[in-house]
Amino acid sequence: MGFVVTDNLTIEHVQKTTWPSGTTRYQGCEVTLSGIVTADTSQYSSGYSSYAFQNGTGQWSGLVFDTPEMVVLTRGDDVTVTGLVEDFDPDWHFKFDGNTRLINSTVVVNSSGNNVPSPSLISCSDVALGVEDSDPESYEGVLVKMNQVTISMVNSFDWTITDASGAVTLIDDDMATMLADNAMSEFVEGQELEYVSGIFNYSFGTFKIQVRDMDDIGQALGVNDEATNIAYNYSLHDNYPNPFNPETHIRFELGAQENVKLMIYDALGRQVRTLVYGESFSPGIHAVNWDGRNNKGQAVPSGVYIYRIKAGSYMADKKMMLIK
Repeated sequence: MGFVVTDNLTIEHVQKTTWPSGTTRYQGCEVTLSGIVTADTSQYSSGYSSYAFQNGTGQWSGLVFDTPEMVVLTRGDDVTVTGLVEDFDPDWHFKFDGNTRLINSTVVVNSSGNNVPSPSLISCSDVALGVEDSDPESYEGVLVKMNQVTISMVNSFDWTITDASGAVTLIDDDMATMLADNAMSEFVEGQELEYVSGIFNYSFGTFKIQVRDMDDIGQALGVNDEATNIAYNYSLHDNYPNPFNPETHIRFELGAQENVKLMIYDALGRQVRTLVYGESFSPGIHAVNWDGRNNKGQAVPSGVYIYRIKAGSYMADKKMMLIK
């Protein structure tokens, strides 16, 4: 499994992985870790139902955890957390799968009033999938910050942002306080912000920055109409995770408004599952979840499967592997 043998297990040991699927080496293990709280009871109460803590700064230093019931925690608390390492949530697959967390945790507060780790200053190109040398997995659970960003697209459930790197990523309000959530609802395409910060995570099939409160939203600098004219390509991305069990996320990019078909086939070419059939999608990046079941709701066996997209005249397919 690649476990690290040590008397001082850290968040980095649990988070860091070289496996293409991004799955932690400690999947299914109960561990005890220490760190400083970066997302507290306000984030737990926001609907995300989880906290975050960090040991140091930079890549691989942060982790999300939950508790069976709400615990009163404040940013800057030094805590010791014991929980089960889980990349595949047993109850909320699409919301949490692919994001390494500690679940059903117990928490001991060692001290309060400590300095919160400084956010890691990153650009969109550092965490954008498909960009050379980007490594979004390494920032999962980490407090990050991006300077001089522009809202390039207002999506149904999140916001696409871009910066000087020319790449794009997402920001979301799953962890946001009501005040921050209301402020984000007023974002318009082309709006420029001094900065955005928050906890970087993977949920609902995509990586994104989870804004926590108003301090994570920099001053509005104006509206740049040209920034909304981002040219998206047509692309079918590698599913994540892969290999997978029990679920995986399929991402695709569209260059224009298109009616989309997304199908799953087995290695013999037999249709297994229809994920999308003729639904209209806007330009941009989208994600769809497959739960490893066929059209009858039955779990399919281990093996190689093919996912195929048709969007207008664009067609593509890729292979993935289900391992049980």
